[in-house]
Amino acid sequence: MAMIHIKELTRAVDTKDINWYNELSEAEKTEFSAWKTMRFISANVKDNEHELGLYLTNEIVNVNFNSLTKHPELQWKLLTCVGTGKVSYHPWISPGKRVKKDQLLEWFKNNFRNEKINNLEVLVQLSEKNEILEYAEHQGCTDKKLKELSKILND
Repeated sequence: MAMIHIKELTRAVDTKDINWYNELSEAEKTEFSAWKTMRFISANVKDNEHELGLYLTNEIVNVNFNSLTKHPELQWKLLTCVGTGKVSYHPWISPGKRVKKDQLLEWFKNNFRNEKINNLEVLVQLSEKNEILEYAEHQGCTDKKLKELSKILND
């Protein structure tokens, strides 16, 4: 399997080498990821040009990015527009982690839409499992919804 080296990739972007993508082997072309490249070049901490790199990446490359997925050469040429003409250090900035939602709170939000979120949060924090089931039953939940709630409480 061909391996694209990050330093070579970022150097090509920085120096605006528009022919770099065309010179890759077929295996390297399939490995090329415009999205990952965009993540790398949008950060330029060493030269304190982070804001410029981020701004140019968003304004030039990120516009209609998903509609160009079938045109990696065009994506590459757009990526080279962001280059500053000098080689820079580009650290990896990982995407943010998804926060796992509280399933019980989500269940209450979906089933008691008229209740304030603060009241539901307090209800979830202060109640025991059997109290929550009893409350839901008194609120008129169907057997199907009660079974769903019981499964969430047991997880």
